[in-house]
Amino acid sequence: PQERAELWVRVGALRARSLDDRDGAAAAYREALDAVPGDRGALLALESLEEERADWNALEEVLLQHLQVTSGDEVHEVLFRLVENADKRLEDRDRAVGYLKQILDANPSEPRAVAHLERLLAAGEQW
Repeated sequence: PQERAELWVRVGALRARSLDDRDGAAAAYREALDAVPGDRGALLALESLEEERADWNALEEVLLQHLQVTSGDEVHEVLFRLVENADKRLEDRDRAVGYLKQILDANPSEPRAVAHLERLLAAGEQW
């Protein structure tokens, strides 16, 4: 499975860079993730590609996949990316607040999360 994933990542990179086929690249990266769901190279490449394509719902799906296979400080970074995507791109404050709560459940005094939550709640007049 790992060799298959690596092959699909290479196909995705070729389609994205040389052929300017972003849809084909996304499909190839998804094939890599089907072979090895936590393949870091495929996840990072697909995250980047979905940002380029401005497909914010697809980006959220990929970030959620990334979240499932990550640990440590990287969990918070992926959650913060989910917060930004939900807030700024999907314009879904409730979803952004949900991701912030996940950060604060693990670290109640996380200053970035507290500040972002306060801003979202004030903007949504949820006080």
